[in-house]
Amino acid sequence: HFDQTENGSFTFQVEKFFYPVIYLIHTNLGKLQCIMPSTPEELLITQKGWSISLIIEKNLLMLFASDNQKKANLEFIFRGITVPATGLSTYYIPLEGHAAIGSIIDVSISLLALETYYYALYPHEDKKRMDGHLSAPFPKFSA
Repeated sequence: HFDQTENGSFTFQVEKFFYPVIYLIHTNLGKLQCIMPSTPEELLITQKGWSISLIIEKNLLMLFASDNQKKANLEFIFRGITVPATGLSTYYIPLEGHAAIGSIIDVSISLLALETYYYALYPHEDKKRMDGHLSAPFPKFSA
């Protein structure tokens, strides 16, 4: 919104955008939270140019953030997740604090955490030349 302050947060549902390619640029200091339409098992991540991208059903979400703080503030929210018996992966953060095993919670994962996870999968690839040909599933919830 045009009245939003520089450090204000904004939450939206990705599935409300009906475009084959969505460019998302996060430049302010507040959180930008994207409510995801499906579970992580149905999503893929890839790198295109210098940015991590998400493939959501038939849509490509191109993500851009200028620094690590802004990447940490760009979050993807998954609602109503049952915490597995082995706990959550270190990449996910419960939104309402830590929950008991087997309870239903909302979790988030930041663009920074996704980038860390993706680069750990392909440590020997030249980051300058990655062109989207390497895709990977989202991190699993169980550790």
